[in-house]
Amino acid sequence: MNRHISPTIPIVEIVLAAVAVAVVIYVFARWRGSAQDHDALHQLPDAKLRETTLEFTPHIRQFEAERRTEEEIVIREYLETKQNPPPKYNEDRAFTARKLKVQQLSDGTKAAWQQRYLKKAVALRHELERRIGKKRASQLHDERYRLVAFDGEVTGNAPIAAAAGYLESLAHELPDD
Repeated sequence: MNRHISPTIPIVEIVLAAVAVAVVIYVFARWRGSAQDHDALHQLPDAKLRETTLEFTPHIRQFEAERRTEEEIVIREYLETKQNPPPKYNEDRAFTARKLKVQQLSDGTKAAWQQRYLKKAVALRHELERRIGKKRASQLHDERYRLVAFDGEVTGNAPIAAAAGYLESLAHELPDD
């Protein structure tokens, strides 16, 4: 008896290969987009780069201010409820709920920062530092500018505003045309 064994399709391997290809395409597209953004900034004259930077920074400051306001509202509502508790008020549950809501807002801020603004902020920083020179840029990078926002983090006291201030300082250091 001659049996014919039909080949089975390795579904798992096909799915993994498709995922790997998608990741490679995504990474390449992000890298290419980043390189194109950097090239566009690289071609700008100093005055236009300064103008571009100084037009960008108020937007990121406003973004951070709006997000902080949302967190402050949650905290204020929690404190008001704590001062005038409703019947069957549970402090532990209220505290946990407030903490969770603030964490969700913080996570949302981080994701939005990374998706909307981080790439341009980093590209501006690199181009400004390149033009000013690493030595001068490092002198500006002192304790006032804890620049975690350039690493994609939004923790601490106004990290996005600190990044905006650093970009503005660099932009003002560009030589006049």
